[in-house]
Amino acid sequence: MAEPSAFETLVLELDPQERGALLEKLVRVSSVSREPLAPLRDMPEETVDYSEILAGMGFFARLFITILSMLSGKPKEFLVLEKLLKQIAHSVESSCPGILDYRRKVL
Repeated sequence: MAEPSAFETLVLELDPQERGALLEKLVRVSSVSREPLAPLRDMPEETVDYSEILAGMGFFARLFITILSMLSGKPKEFLVLEKLLKQIAHSVESSCPGILDYRRKVL
């Protein structure tokens, strides 16, 4: 993982009020377009059957998710969704280092 820059280190040391004031100053100074980079398209909603994905997983993955579901009280489908999101985030981080930090949930 990339080392945090001096700016990031300084910002993390600020309290929330100072961080908010700095953000407001940066927004006033910078000219960032609020327009989307690509036109929004109406895409059909695809439904994903997480129980089907769970059934297609290996024995140990299913066993792990079942045990985790019993311990955490979360549905198996939700745990499969979390696993898939972590895999996607990991692949994005691998291909474009520094674009997001999926462990801290920072984009």
